[in-house]
Amino acid sequence: MSATIQMLSMRIETLEKQIALLLNEQKVDIKEKKKKKEKKSQHESSSIDEEEPKTKRGSNGYILFCQANRDEVTALGTFGDEKPKNTDIMKQLAQMWQNCDAEEKAMWNAKAKEANLGRGRKTKHIKKPHKKVTRTKRHSMKY
Repeated sequence: MSATIQMLSMRIETLEKQIALLLNEQKVDIKEKKKKKEKKSQHESSSIDEEEPKTKRGSNGYILFCQANRDEVTALGTFGDEKPKNTDIMKQLAQMWQNCDAEEKAMWNAKAKEANLGRGRKTKHIKKPHKKVTRTKRHSMKY
């Protein structure tokens, strides 16, 4: 019996050593993963800083109409100290926009176009048409 106990104790010692080695390897892996995550987060933040700031979109006639009439709608919907919810206000404004005739909508859309003229929006997606150079023009060009 004493021989089997000695063999079992030796086996336990070797298993404990193997477990300790595995745990040490896992700790190293965990540290490496954390470093990789930190590097990714630093890379992502630096790429955001390098990009140009986005330009805001211009407004349209509906937005200008809502801005002009919002105070009026909130005043009509206020009962005592209770103000109407934003969803109710927007529903009322949308209904008013639907009921407007085409001339009034065109007026608001024209105001929006005027407001957007000075915005200087970038149009990278629009390409200039390529001029086709004919053989006679190519020979007459001076380099």
